Amino acid sequence: MGEAYCSACVCHRWSSSVERRVKALKKLEYEAIKQLRVNYYVELHALDMKYQELFVPLDQQVEPFT
Repeated sequence: MGEAYCSACVCHRWSSSVERRVKALKKLEYEAIKQLRVNYYVELHALDMKYQELFVPLDQQVEPFT
């Protein structure tokens, strides 16, 4: 009964070359997701600014009542 076995996943040590490849793939995935998030938040900010300008007249009309 040497190595522990988990039914949900294979729990064993991979060779160092496999571990390096997995680590490289994780790094690529992280960098891609990071860039997608940057692009998403840049576009989101641009949309916020676009619609904020549309609310200025409404805010000016409501201001005397507050």
